[in-house]
Amino acid sequence: MKVFHIIDRLPPDGAERLLVDVLKNRSKTIEYQVICLVSGGELANDLHHMGIGLKIFAKKRGLDFKLLWSLTRYLRQQKPDVVHTHLFTADSWGRLAARLASVPKIFSTAHSVNAWKKGYHHKMDKLFSLFSDKIIACAPVVAQSLQTDSHIHPDKIITISNGIDLQRFSNVQPVDLSPWHPSKKTVTLAIIGRLHPAKGQLAVLPMMQAYQNMGLDFHLLLVGEGALASQISAEIERLNLKKHVSLLGQRADVPQLLAAIDVLLMPSQWEGLPMALLEAMAMGKAVVAYAVGGIADVIQDNQNGFLVAAQDQQGLTQKTHRLLVDAGLRHRLGAAAKTTVLENYNAAQVAKQYEALYG
Repeated sequence: MKVFHIIDRLPPDGAERLLVDVLKNRSKTIEYQVICLVSGGELANDLHHMGIGLKIFAKKRGLDFKLLWSLTRYLRQQKPDVVHTHLFTADSWGRLAARLASVPKIFSTAHSVNAWKKGYHHKMDKLFSLFSDKIIACAPVVAQSLQTDSHIHPDKIITISNGIDLQRFSNVQPVDLSPWHPSKKTVTLAIIGRLHPAKGQLAVLPMMQAYQNMGLDFHLLLVGEGALASQISAEIERLNLKKHVSLLGQRADVPQLLAAIDVLLMPSQWEGLPMALLEAMAMGKAVVAYAVGGIADVIQDNQNGFLVAAQDQQGLTQKTHRLLVDAGLRHRLGAAAKTTVLENYNAAQVAKQYEALYG
């Protein structure tokens, strides 16, 4: 069987990391290839080391009918049995090309509730669902969004929760944090994700200023790149937070960073089932998160993390403060978090479920 995954790019972000982690646990009886419609990325090296073929199309911005022609022609030549798409650009162009190329089976994974989508996006999702065998929701709340927002028939939807490659998070040596703060007693927080309004980095900076005014010994690491980088940097400067907040940019050593930190913050405005959440929990870290997307399916408040109602800045501030001052609480929640992920969110199981769909 030939299975082609189609995605926009391969940065080390959630959907892209999920794809790579699933392919690490692939069946050797299936021939896989990944197609990037826009460009490659850091995770292309992972595919190369796994011996998985990668084809890159340099899609132009907006409507690119040359891409559609080229992709359709390529699929007709290669004759995959299955095309599986990820993220809106690939979901749209990839499924249309697969249909035009008469690919026998077409699947798509919905990685988030995508609150940014407007009416015409949902109409396109509805249209392309008509010739998809299944749309895979990464969490029950995503499945519900597909029905209520895009009006996709429930028979077309199946829920398969995200999983991570657990081997990446075993026997990990923590990164040296001294470049950002010299004291081992400092409590290290992190937000991991693209610098985008959806991830909420800007909103937590006043919270950090309040902790600074209290005289708390902490440091926040912002890991990722994005359009808000300059604005966040300026806000750090304006609030006089350079001693307590650092922008790290994109990092290839996320497991090592997670091994070194104490708390993961997830003040997201919307999510699916974020990989950074599962990765931090796999490393035994305490998490404070807004109850958006599939996060509430993973975290049980005060049992394996702290869950806060969406947009409840006061609640986020209070629960993060509890973790800053109580090491025993951090360790208790982190240990329970690790058990949750080890028992329920393994990429090997996701790979088996995907391949069962392919037939």
